[in-house]
Amino acid sequence: MSDDGAPDARAELDRLLDDFSRGILPSIGFVRSVKQLRDAHPGLIAPRPSLGVAVVAGFGHHTSGRDLMSLLLEIEGFTVRNTQVGEMDSDVIGMCMQPDVTVLCLSAQATEGVNGIADIIRELDETEARGRIVFNAGGSPLSETTARSLGCDVYAQSAVESARAIKAEVESRHSAANP
Repeated sequence: MSDDGAPDARAELDRLLDDFSRGILPSIGFVRSVKQLRDAHPGLIAPRPSLGVAVVAGFGHHTSGRDLMSLLLEIEGFTVRNTQVGEMDSDVIGMCMQPDVTVLCLSAQATEGVNGIADIIRELDETEARGRIVFNAGGSPLSETTARSLGCDVYAQSAVESARAIKAEVESRHSAANP
């Protein structure tokens, strides 16, 4: 083990992810514990530039799903840009036009958010960004069937699985583009 305790910190982070995924650790405890671990071990959670930027948005005043996915994507190595409460669909689309954006993750708390997801994906489908951006949507009103019908590239039952699937899809696209 190195002097900074990094291997132990990584093992602790993996345990937290596992406990959260299995429902043993509630969301608020997970977020608090990860932030404490990150503060105690700078560099433990660091961006990998090759993964690019993930834009994460919630609809309405829904920020808990957005913030959770942001943290999970940071753990996976993405640089994350969150939308702010009240930003318009056009703001999200504008963020996605940046060439370093590789992911758009949308979080809905209520059924109304599904319409917002559909609108954003439909608008982005008409841009050059569609080929480089992995779309993911989640939240209580979404099922895999709904996510697929909206045009999502990635869907999983849990937030942890979604973040991992997003990373795998980005890496797969990168490998296909750079054989």
